[in-house]
Amino acid sequence: MRKIIDVKTGKVNKIERFTVKHDFSAEWGRFRGDEDALERVDKQLILRGEQEAPLEEDMVFDAAEKLSAELSEKLIAYAR
Repeated sequence: MRKIIDVKTGKVNKIERFTVKHDFSAEWGRFRGDEDALERVDKQLILRGEQEAPLEEDMVFDAAEKLSAELSEKLIAYAR
């Protein structure tokens, strides 16, 4: 929760709550047998290969960037 406080009066002018998260999803598949028997969509899953999740530090950095951008937008809008 973020508060905008008037430093002259000590009065809370605005309270904002920010929530950001980093989502990750991956689709891939493995197959043994005749690849020609597979549907096109299934072949794409196999060709894509197994994907690893981003590093924890990268996910935290991404969430921090999103939070910073959202906070900046709110402060600019408040100052207008």
